[in-house]
Amino acid sequence: MEALYKRIEVDPRHQDVTVLDRTFIAARVFSDWAMALLSSDERIKAAMERHGLAKGQSLHEIDPACAAALFRALAQTPNWLTL
Repeated sequence: MEALYKRIEVDPRHQDVTVLDRTFIAARVFSDWAMALLSSDERIKAAMERHGLAKGQSLHEIDPACAAALFRALAQTPNWLTL
């Protein structure tokens, strides 16, 4: 897992890589979600607020305890642009 993280960390497509959680999981949590971009619209802003981010806060400021639920909600949001 550390080798994969190191590759992501040095990949120029990623910026400000932050580890939010290192909890062991038995199976992939986001098995149907590929890396992608999503335009920040009102749906995304509302999902972020529901999961602990105040308006104007960055994903880097999310409480790690709230991160997984937020990413589950975002993964179910349509209109992702595949990288």
